[in-house]
Amino acid sequence: MKSLFLTLATGFMLSGMGLAFPVEGTDSQDPGFLAFLSKRAIISTDNTCGNSFAGANNSYSCDATVNTGGCCSAYGYCGNTTDYCGTGCQTAFGTCTGTTVQPSENTITCGASNGGLSCTGGLCCSTSGYCGNTTDYCDVGCQSAFGTCTTAAAEPATEGTCGPNFGGAT
Repeated sequence: MKSLFLTLATGFMLSGMGLAFPVEGTDSQDPGFLAFLSKRAIISTDNTCGNSFAGANNSYSCDATVNTGGCCSAYGYCGNTTDYCGTGCQTAFGTCTGTTVQPSENTITCGASNGGLSCTGGLCCSTSGYCGNTTDYCDVGCQSAFGTCTTAAAEPATEGTCGPNFGGAT
């Protein structure tokens, strides 16, 4: 009698497991049933996010490894500058830090068209989105929000040394 009771009790317990852990995609379940259980982020495939404007209530989230940044702007786009991460950033769909992402030491791209990366070491960000220190980078069209802009580049070095470690000489 005791073993019959244990068998029945185990059977009832296991049959209830299907309700506790439903299988996705079953026709008997409400399509939205699993949404409240999992709350998994749906990563944006088109750089739109959130529930407003361009996000169009798609509830996509930003992932910095997939999108142009991990912040979801007030206007529903993924990015990594203060325009995306600052005021109005949608915290439920990305990180809202208010900081810009700095490039690594070997990064030579910069500017709005390159994910908002800034040049380091006093380099200028050219109109084409590259870091450098000549008039091609620092003069007309230089992106001052992403690097240093001057009207004249450093004079060429006569000692055979150049670069940011030598006063920006070319």
